[in-house]
Amino acid sequence: MAKCSMGELVECTICLCGDGEVVQRGCFCRGAAGATHIECLVSVAEHSGKWSSWSTCGVCKSWYTDQVQLALAGVWCSRVDGRDRLDEERLAAQGNMASVLTNLARCAEAEAIQIDVVAALTDLFGEEDERTLVAGATLASIYSEQGKYAEAYERQHALLTIHRRVLGSDNPNTMILATNLAISCSDLGKFAEAEALELEVLAYEEAHQGKDHPGTLTTAGNLAATYRMQGKYAEAEEILTRVLIARRRVCGLEHSDTLTATLSLASARRDRGEFAEAAEMARSTLDVGIRVLGANHPETFDARRNLAITLLEQGEYVESEKILLELSVLEKKVYSEHHPKVLVTMSNLGNVAMSLGRLDDAEKQLRDVLKPMIKTLGESDVFVLYTTATLADVLTGLGRVDEAIDMLKACHDKQVQCIGIEHRSSLRTASTLGAALCSSGALEEGCALLRDTLERQTRVLGPNNSFTRQTCRRLTAVSESPL
Repeated sequence: MAKCSMGELVECTICLCGDGEVVQRGCFCRGAAGATHIECLVSVAEHSGKWSSWSTCGVCKSWYTDQVQLALAGVWCSRVDGRDRLDEERLAAQGNMASVLTNLARCAEAEAIQIDVVAALTDLFGEEDERTLVAGATLASIYSEQGKYAEAYERQHALLTIHRRVLGSDNPNTMILATNLAISCSDLGKFAEAEALELEVLAYEEAHQGKDHPGTLTTAGNLAATYRMQGKYAEAEEILTRVLIARRRVCGLEHSDTLTATLSLASARRDRGEFAEAAEMARSTLDVGIRVLGANHPETFDARRNLAITLLEQGEYVESEKILLELSVLEKKVYSEHHPKVLVTMSNLGNVAMSLGRLDDAEKQLRDVLKPMIKTLGESDVFVLYTTATLADVLTGLGRVDEAIDMLKACHDKQVQCIGIEHRSSLRTASTLGAALCSSGALEEGCALLRDTLERQTRVLGPNNSFTRQTCRRLTAVSESPL
């Protein structure tokens, strides 16, 4: 019997043979039930007659893991490659490949494929056909994944107007596009617009699907995330508590969606400074994830990351670093080296190294991760700018204050332009810049910026948010230091 990709001795659940490489599909089929040969999945897809079989499990109906999807997408595209460019199955296979590549952070490749798909669908059905409009919306989402938030927003905004006119506001694809536009609004710091869109989608889904439908609960979670970004923690926690109760009742205590809902509520409590409770929720979710889904499942990764960030903000730096190091090793077994989640983990490790006072290590770590992060996500991505600000904070600690100030000013200008002055990342950078200015001797300018930032953070994020408290500590330290 062969070992699967997770190192366990299993046999393929399709052919019942253990020879060759047996992989975990990454769907909701648990343990040995999710083990199979890639070639067996190909055989199932070829004989099913359903295009969805190339990307989703026929048993549990959930998506395969990214690497399995990539293998299947490659085979599907090869099967239809010689057909006419307007062949519908060929276009479906190309669209599927674009989606898979997007999930793998190979967005430039995905964009090129999706542009061809949109052009072919336009020639085949016309530019206002529903299939063409949906493909155009997918292309806009690919722009968003590359950090091209403004371009994604403009395209989605224009497409939503057409969707409403051609398909109607109560069309499911119109609501999907409204959801994606809301995400772009949040990326750009347009939280009021995001909130309005999410409330519209939520009302539609509650009326057409019911309050406990998985899609409705996901939209409610998105709305709660928007409330969190605006510092409306009470509203966010109320929604997330309701979502978690519904997930437990509908999906069960150990379902992947329930674990996600638990982590979202833990994050909301972390925002309010309730670190002990947030950490306990993340730990229990991690334990369930490892036992039920396996150590290499994306939901389990999210639980590790959530716990590590909570511990970091709580000041438990050693344990946070230990968890992030474990996560880094596990993620690289599942994702590509430059997948966004891998890069974010490496950035968080740099942040922890800075917090532990290992400034030289932190600088190297952050510089090493910034290059592929910029290449993968783009210069204007939220995480790229966040990592840049962290690097500048390290440089201040190393005494290279002028270099840090130049970096922070450029970073903050870009954040204000891309995501707004009151986005939490912009406020964090402003606080770091204020501290750097004070370190350089520009006390009046630095203190003024710190006071302005503290007022904004208290109003937007709340007084117990970790960023708000950090700014308060910085301002207090400057006030108490001898002139």
